[in-house]
Amino acid sequence: MHDYSQLHDFFVKQYRNYEKTTFGIGYKLYDVSLLTNLYSTTLFDIWQQPTDFKFKSNNTFTGFHINQLFECQLLPHKYINRNNLSIFVGFDYKTKGYMPESYFMNKSFNIKVGGKINLN
Repeated sequence: MHDYSQLHDFFVKQYRNYEKTTFGIGYKLYDVSLLTNLYSTTLFDIWQQPTDFKFKSNNTFTGFHINQLFECQLLPHKYINRNNLSIFVGFDYKTKGYMPESYFMNKSFNIKVGGKINLN
């Protein structure tokens, strides 16, 4: 939340090789309130990339990525818009393709579980 309004993130990615330039687009919606102290963040992006990641390939394929994260705020601060302790669970699915945010070139599915502590 920023100035009591929802944060939206639109972005464009560019992929280039010797023969072709392709693009990807994405959207991220931060901290949608589902219940009291339960929030969801969603990310979706789709792209076109050179087939087999070859430098001189003229063919492309389409891939996509979706990430969903649920966060339960356990100790929200009463007077400022900050959470002091939370736990989260989510998933991340990506089709074949290159993404700077991912370690995997093939399709992957990951489960995320963790916690956050704000010490300020």
